[in-house]
Amino acid sequence: MEHLFDSICKELSQPLGRRKAVSLLSRAIGLPWLASLGLRAATGACTANSSGPCTTGDAGTVCCSAVCDADNKCGYLNGDGPCTVNNGGTVCRSGVCDSDNKCGYLNGDGPCTAGNAGAVCRSGICDSDNKCGYLNGDGPCTAGNGSTVCRSGVCDSDGKCGYATGDGPCTSLNAGTVCRSGACSANGTCEPAGGCDVDADCTAGNWCNETSHTCRPKSANGAAIPSDAVHTNPTLNGTCTAAAAALVCLSGVCDVDNKCGYANGDGPCTVNNGGTVCRSGVCDTDNKCGYLNGDGPCTGSNGPVVCRSGSCSTNGTCEAAGGCNVSGDCSTGQGCCNQTCTPLGTNQNCASCGNVCSSPFTCVSSGSAGTCMQNNSAGVRVNTSGWLFSRVSQRFSGTLTVTNIGASSINAPMMVVLGSLSAGVTLQNGSGTFAGSPYIVVQSSGTLGPGSSATVALQFSDPQKAAISFSPATYTN
Repeated sequence: MEHLFDSICKELSQPLGRRKAVSLLSRAIGLPWLASLGLRAATGACTANSSGPCTTGDAGTVCCSAVCDADNKCGYLNGDGPCTVNNGGTVCRSGVCDSDNKCGYLNGDGPCTAGNAGAVCRSGICDSDNKCGYLNGDGPCTAGNGSTVCRSGVCDSDGKCGYATGDGPCTSLNAGTVCRSGACSANGTCEPAGGCDVDADCTAGNWCNETSHTCRPKSANGAAIPSDAVHTNPTLNGTCTAAAAALVCLSGVCDVDNKCGYANGDGPCTVNNGGTVCRSGVCDTDNKCGYLNGDGPCTGSNGPVVCRSGSCSTNGTCEAAGGCNVSGDCSTGQGCCNQTCTPLGTNQNCASCGNVCSSPFTCVSSGSAGTCMQNNSAGVRVNTSGWLFSRVSQRFSGTLTVTNIGASSINAPMMVVLGSLSAGVTLQNGSGTFAGSPYIVVQSSGTLGPGSSATVALQFSDPQKAAISFSPATYTN
């Protein structure tokens, strides 16, 4: 140390020795920057930042900042250092030091202006928020300089920073940086915030309209299959396909009219899934949607929905449109015949139509024929003979006679119903049954005048040989 001070004193005695003396002193006490101050104090001259030449060895004596960068010029270039906020104004050519202890502002830092961006910003760019580098959506930039001038580090094909919707690549981790929207799709491209690029971006029960980049809910039965020109997996062009229905229909099926769910009469469906796949919500036994005529249940209010015909009978089953299932479906003076409302009559074939006879007439049928008749027991007297048993035929036989005791003729046909016939006894030659009892036609045509009689043979099987009895009721036209 004594030798060092001797050297310092020797230098001070020389005309230009001050510079070297101060340099020796600064190194002795560990303050390199003192050399610069000493130089300026001793000579009044030093080399400013961005000028040179200098070396790291003589920076303390040559450079006013006491630092020399790799380009052999005084002061640190942007991106070089070290520096601090306190000495950045001295050691940095730009005059600013950023938080990474290097000169010049990183992208996103500042402040800067368009006028000083070339000096203080490492990228040489200052955006409208007075920070270095372009925000996403701003520019211009290129694929070549995007990593430098863009804060996101990427430039899209439109010459602006950050990726537009549908462009990429991106991930969920870097979407906030590289995507202008801040959101990345499951397909690795940027998507609108809160939107979608593909179906996988949407929550369960929704699909992605790729044209508008919005998640849409699945449609109820009856809604049309949508069109989305961009959507190709599956194709959505308004036409019903199994894949399209699975994606956009709540029921998962669509029909030939290109709407969700099966129309009445279409299918397949089952009792279990009819409430889902059928627009009507019901499936009939033929595994098609909606009830066939004669099936149900239905009501007047839901008939247009659940009945294929669109009409419900008063008996709670579906009926033909404009038709009937029972006479209660018809207007006054009409009865239901073969699902068609027919004017009531007193002498017509009513066998296949139910009771379409006007009161007090009742339809009495025999096979496929039937006639409107009324109970005329009060106008006649009925007598029977005894019953003879045949060992050959094993039957009892006898006669039944009807006498007109009234003052007017009786029109045929005329029949007698054998009500309350003895248990186990069967009328073997009967014409049919009425209200659960057998009857026999006594006179099929013509008239039976007052006081006149008509007789008919009866044959019974009576295995138990019980007494044969019954309560006759006479019906005439």
